[in-house]
Amino acid sequence: MDAVVAVEEDCPLPEAAGKFRIRNDDLAGRNRAFNVEALLGVSPDAVVAKRDLAAALEPLHVRLVWSPAPPVIDAVPDYVMSLARLVGKEDAGRAACATFAADMARVRSRCEGL
Repeated sequence: MDAVVAVEEDCPLPEAAGKFRIRNDDLAGRNRAFNVEALLGVSPDAVVAKRDLAAALEPLHVRLVWSPAPPVIDAVPDYVMSLARLVGKEDAGRAACATFAADMARVRSRCEGL
């Protein structure tokens, strides 16, 4: 999380404490506009976002990584690797993907026949 300067409003990670918070439209009742100027204020090298923000973000000419939509379990490894490449941690990304694949294999095995 050291490379992260901003997170969605509802990010539950303890490491997100003190990070710049941006709007998250997934929560019922949240209708505030996305504030591009506030995002630019943290001078990001890259932005990880949902594709529905493309119209606001693409003109900024910053590196964009789109989160999978809809979020599906099979998209997790590619998404993890795109984030790992973004922050220069490909070995850690591959290790996380291997752990994820092993965990998913165990889950699928236990759920077989249900």
